[in-house]
Amino acid sequence: MRWLAEYALRGRHQAIIAAAILASLPFVSWIGGAVAALVVLAKGPREGLFVAMWASLPLLVGYAVAQDISGLLAFVAVVASASLLRAAGSWELVLYGAMILAIIQAVLFGWLSSPILDGFISLYLGMLESVPEVADTAPDEAGARGVALAFLALGQGVLTIATLMLARWWQSEIYHRGGFGDEIQRVKVARPVAIGLGLATVGLAGMPDLSAWAAVVSLPLVVGGACLTHALLKQRGVSRHWYVAFYASIVLFAQMAMAILALVMIADSFLDLRRKTNV
Repeated sequence: MRWLAEYALRGRHQAIIAAAILASLPFVSWIGGAVAALVVLAKGPREGLFVAMWASLPLLVGYAVAQDISGLLAFVAVVASASLLRAAGSWELVLYGAMILAIIQAVLFGWLSSPILDGFISLYLGMLESVPEVADTAPDEAGARGVALAFLALGQGVLTIATLMLARWWQSEIYHRGGFGDEIQRVKVARPVAIGLGLATVGLAGMPDLSAWAAVVSLPLVVGGACLTHALLKQRGVSRHWYVAFYASIVLFAQMAMAILALVMIADSFLDLRRKTNV
């Protein structure tokens, strides 16, 4: 997909066309956000925001028609994250920002797209009530709403980070081949923040009404742990099969994998695993 990045960087009009067309297409609209984020990273926030303003028009139309604000929120979040990364040069801050933006997106979705959320909750509760084994333990409407918003926040947070990583990889491939990999493998989480996020995750996990939000709060730790694992695998010179197995395990055993990655990141904040393994 490097050709797409090169096309978008030829000029303002090319970037707007590429971002707007992709943003308007189902299932790949996030790539439009990556194009806008690339312009922010490569040419600065002023140029990037101009491109993002015009490229977001199809998403505004989509909200006006279907009342689904999630696409527009995701687009804004990745552009904001790109601006933060360019200004601060810190993936650590980006991870914190993505977590906060994910929570904000969930709140705004519940407010601006409430008919869609209400419809999903009704369908979800109806499915649970039709299964006798779980009907007695099914959450009430307020509980189901909280779970739905938490999963939305988690999905939006992961999407923001993944989209920004794609934009950064494009930039690296064009201007500094291999730079993205080196950069992402140095991601760390400060010890006080790691402890705070760890305690918040455990606390939320122990509260039935808020347990779904534990995954959202742990997002910086989980992504940081994945970056650290990537660095350790590279240091050992393993084959690509190990990377495939690593990411497959995250998909297949998501809950356990996220807990392990978060613990690895907390341990790294104390032990500096990179230094101990010469990464």
